[in-house]
Amino acid sequence: MLVVQLALGGWVSSNYAGIACQGFPTCNGQWVPAMDLSEGFHLTQTVGPNYLHGQLHADARTAIQVVHRLGHCCLVLG
Repeated sequence: MLVVQLALGGWVSSNYAGIACQGFPTCNGQWVPAMDLSEGFHLTQTVGPNYLHGQLHADARTAIQVVHRLGHCCLVLG
């Protein structure tokens, strides 16, 4: 589980999703914010001219951040 959490942290960092959620334990004031899991975890995405900075939309970045937070909860409670 620790390796999965570390991988999720790397995914958060590489997709610039670190500030997708403001506040804790809620995300942007919502318990279940709008998320796009399929776009957020699209593993075969191509690297654009600026290395994806700004290419993922907000819902995809929110999905990455929320899954990372849920992974942390599973790691701590499990």
